[in-house]
Amino acid sequence: MSYKRISDSIVFLSVTGSQIKGVTDIKSAIFNHFANHFCDVNLDRPSVENLTFKTRNQEHDGVLTKPFCVKEVKQAV
Repeated sequence: MSYKRISDSIVFLSVTGSQIKGVTDIKSAIFNHFANHFCDVNLDRPSVENLTFKTRNQEHDGVLTKPFCVKEVKQAV
């Protein structure tokens, strides 16, 4: 059990090329590492507000619900 405890401990941590030692400093470095991953970054992301999409009209509605004929199924297979 004591060997397992020793092997699970972090003695030092390498951050940007320098070694950090001590429980408090290592905890702080780990906290800052993950805090940087979850911080709010303001990025200029594209939006869909100005996009125009093709729309279907009522003339094509019948084509969407029309049953397949045997010839179409044979051609597809």
